[in-house]
Amino acid sequence: TSALRSLCVSSTGVMAAEMAELCRGLRGKPSLEVLDVSCNAWMSDGTTTAGLDAASLLGEVMASCARLAVVNMSYCDAGASGRRVQQCCRPVLAAAAGNASLRVLKLNSNKLPSGRSGEGVEELAELIRESTSLRSLSVANCNIDCSSLSRITAALRRNGHLMRLDLSRNPLAMDQWAGRRDTRALRELAAAVRDCGRLRHVAGAVEQAREAFERSSAERAGSQLGLRVLAHSAPVELPAHVLAAVDAFVISADPPARRRRLHVALGTQAAGVSDPTVDP
Repeated sequence: TSALRSLCVSSTGVMAAEMAELCRGLRGKPSLEVLDVSCNAWMSDGTTTAGLDAASLLGEVMASCARLAVVNMSYCDAGASGRRVQQCCRPVLAAAAGNASLRVLKLNSNKLPSGRSGEGVEELAELIRESTSLRSLSVANCNIDCSSLSRITAALRRNGHLMRLDLSRNPLAMDQWAGRRDTRALRELAAAVRDCGRLRHVAGAVEQAREAFERSSAERAGSQLGLRVLAHSAPVELPAHVLAAVDAFVISADPPARRRRLHVALGTQAAGVSDPTVDP
């Protein structure tokens, strides 16, 4: 029907051939606003190119539906290789970057490939860099490590529109190529989130920054605190001397209201650092 506004085929056993047929029927539907194809293993459908063809057609749907605002294609890899997942996501992400109506995109649990320079998230970073309409992006459990996170962070610095980014259940503090922990990308993310105009929630990063803090307290506290302020996560318990050590790094560049909220949430004031919101 031409009046179709929302379609959900989640967990219905849709494989590549059915996915392709569905997308052919949806191309050019002017009324379609919500499309949920999650929890269907069409990406890993055999060794043929069927999954790639279905992904290409899904990209055409996203490019041709002028009112499409929400797309959920989480849990569609079903064990497919990271490289295949990246290939299937490529036309979808390209279409998303050019769709002026898209507000929400969910790609959770589609495992992207890891690489020394984060090549597996190249298209994802391009979407973040180019999209002016996207407000919420979910890439939880997508195998994003510190190298991939660095690419995403660089793209975030070019985006003034994204408001929510879900990075939970990703090895953000791990260099999978080298097989070692690396928290530098988390600190870069903290600084980028602080500087981004509208980004207010970054799921997943705070928890890993907290773990990094527990491993090495003062050195990595900056990433934890920066994400605590800007991700609005649960209050964290930090000693006053740590707050004092990182206060200038994280808080002084933030708006006064955020500084007040931080100290109210923590029930403390950083030792030796005056509050610029209070007149002397």
